[in-house]
Amino acid sequence: MQTATFIPQTTRTGIPNAVLGVLVLVGAELMFFTGLISSYLVNRISSRLPWPPVDQPRLPVEATAVNTAILLLSGLLLYLAVQGRVRIELRQNVARIAVFLGLVFLIIQGSEWVRLLGFGITVHSSLFGAFFYTLIGAHGLHVLGGILAITPILFRKEPPSQDTMRAAAIYWYFVVLLWPLLYFLLYLL
Repeated sequence: MQTATFIPQTTRTGIPNAVLGVLVLVGAELMFFTGLISSYLVNRISSRLPWPPVDQPRLPVEATAVNTAILLLSGLLLYLAVQGRVRIELRQNVARIAVFLGLVFLIIQGSEWVRLLGFGITVHSSLFGAFFYTLIGAHGLHVLGGILAITPILFRKEPPSQDTMRAAAIYWYFVVLLWPLLYFLLYLL
């Protein structure tokens, strides 16, 4: 007969294992995006051609501004749910709405991509196009990953633990707060 082994749920510092694991993941992702953004900025600054290329249509700044607000609202709602700023019986539903808004963000981004491809902005059309799809695509995959990770947590019969919700929220805050920087660099700058 085997005996159960006790696995502590927190580190020696008192940080829950799930939270620490997500913090390490976010640190790695931060380095990944720092590399992509640095590469984009170096190429943009050193380009002798106008950036973005003159022969390509402008990006949909206004529609993406609304989409940015949608993603920021999703982060705010998840924050309110995790921090207990809404009634306990509503927390899971507020968090579900936050994840749904993340899905809306992805759908709008996808429809923008289809339009931009139709207008001729492709990975092969210019260095700008290559960076645009790489940066926005990498972010979109991270948003999708967040949705896929958080959804099962929110739709279980029993409510998730506070540590699990905090860990999921930290990742979501990362993808939400990264987006305004990408929006500024690619759409406004």
